[in-house]
Amino acid sequence: MQIKLEQWCNDFTDYLQQSPVRAEGSVPNMISQDALKNIKKVETDLVKVQRNILTTLRVTLIGEVKAGKSTLMNALVGYKVSPTDMLEATSVIWEVGYDAIDSTVIQFTNGECSNVEHQQVMSIVGTAAESLEQAKKIEKIIVKSHHHKLKNLLLLDSPGLATITQQNSALTKSIALETDLVVWVVNGNHLGQADIAEDIISIAHLGKPIIAVINKIDEINEDPSELIEYLDSTSGDYLQKIFALSAFRVIEDDEAAADSHYHTLFNEFTDYLQLKVNDKAKIVKQDSVQDSCEALARRELIVHQSIIRQTREKIDAYDDYRDDLRRDEARIEKSLILDMDKRYNELLKDKSFEQELKIYLSATITPIDSELSAIMHRYNDPIRTSIEQNYDRSVRSAFEINASEIINRFKRFQILETQKMKEDMESHSISYSDYSSADNTDVKDFAIKGGTVLGAGGTALAGYAAILGANASVVTIGAALSAVALPLAVVGIAAGAAYGFFKMKDKKENTFNLQIHTMMKQMVDSNKQNLIENIHTGLEKSFREMEDYYIDTFCSGQSLNQQNKLLQHLEDYNNGLYAFLKN
Repeated sequence: MQIKLEQWCNDFTDYLQQSPVRAEGSVPNMISQDALKNIKKVETDLVKVQRNILTTLRVTLIGEVKAGKSTLMNALVGYKVSPTDMLEATSVIWEVGYDAIDSTVIQFTNGECSNVEHQQVMSIVGTAAESLEQAKKIEKIIVKSHHHKLKNLLLLDSPGLATITQQNSALTKSIALETDLVVWVVNGNHLGQADIAEDIISIAHLGKPIIAVINKIDEINEDPSELIEYLDSTSGDYLQKIFALSAFRVIEDDEAAADSHYHTLFNEFTDYLQLKVNDKAKIVKQDSVQDSCEALARRELIVHQSIIRQTREKIDAYDDYRDDLRRDEARIEKSLILDMDKRYNELLKDKSFEQELKIYLSATITPIDSELSAIMHRYNDPIRTSIEQNYDRSVRSAFEINASEIINRFKRFQILETQKMKEDMESHSISYSDYSSADNTDVKDFAIKGGTVLGAGGTALAGYAAILGANASVVTIGAALSAVALPLAVVGIAAGAAYGFFKMKDKKENTFNLQIHTMMKQMVDSNKQNLIENIHTGLEKSFREMEDYYIDTFCSGQSLNQQNKLLQHLEDYNNGLYAFLKN
């Protein structure tokens, strides 16, 4: 069975590498930090589970500070192997196993190890100032003893939960992942005061069997059975068995008291460990490792289901975003052309424009192209400038509104998705941590590419400047419009008309005016057509850049086609994972 479990873990490790999130370098930039960190947690936890397969059955004592874990450890081993007067701030891991030859090894945080006399260790981890400083360099104390009665068990005494140092609390939870059985030590004095249910649930969600020990019952005036009944009512669903005892009285009472009430209660606990755990160590370990593997596989499935939903949301949001852009592009183009028509119609009625052309054409026999263009530009430039400003305002506004809406959409989605993944994990008894809660960016953390996070207040101004403002030709048609010159065909028409005017000086004034108006309309129509083409080309380019902004910012440059392929790859991976687990 052990070989089969090892092979399963190896095959599972190999299968994990087929995930698009791990295999494709750009994908991690497209998913939330919450999902990404859960993906990495599966990998790191699986390594710990694999390392645990070949070890002796590990039993970890967990509980709050001063619950009596070290005292219970000493009672189980049969002599004072672990100090009971250590300060919480200097707590280290004590690992006690059986061996015919006694030994004590200090494993330091830098990886070095040192064999020492056991009494020497007791002084090193004492409460003196010098000892406190030295203890900070110690990671683990490894003790082998022939006194150890439970030969198949490796006992670990962990730092406390809900302690004054968060580091110790985190260390304890990390140790729990690599253990096979948890003995949860509860201080009988605090049983009705401390809410331990949440911590018990978090360890149970790791797939670890838990036995509870209500310690220090000698310090309270309560019937042990009532204490057990109370704890069972609050946390019994997560506990395999509950005992009430006094480890201190078992150690301190003399041999004459060996048949006392406290010894009887303690023997019930050790008998359970001996019959249910020690004698069935291999089975217990097998079940523990298997439960841990199944919990990791479920986490992998749930996280990838979340990533599938995230990818679908990106695709759906892109379709909506692009449709909105197309509507805005058509609306802006229509508005600009209407404004242009209005202004050019006013120009055709402009008497000063008409008069200037009359004077120039009447005073010259051969009109010069550049002089005609100069006249046209004097009247065309204000129109061009006004349309250019209107264009810039309209394009900027469209980008800000659409970018802001898509970001707010992703914010709402991220909140719902985080809650969904949390509920899915908890429904399968898997511990959940909200990795995104520490994110202080304006855009939650839904795959916003570094350096492209938009400005405060939900506006897209910073993004506009970074994405579109970097290239003036993208956000303005000013450069194109300023280069508009009177087409040669129009100049030719104007010149021909001028020759006609010169030859027709004896004709009536109204005929002359008609010719001037004809030329003005030809000049205006030519400029309008040129301007319309530039508006259309400019808008196409600007709105294409807005689409590119979405792809670059939220999809790591992955096109819609690439995203659809990724979605299919993710779905195939999850389907394969379902099949893998069934086999």
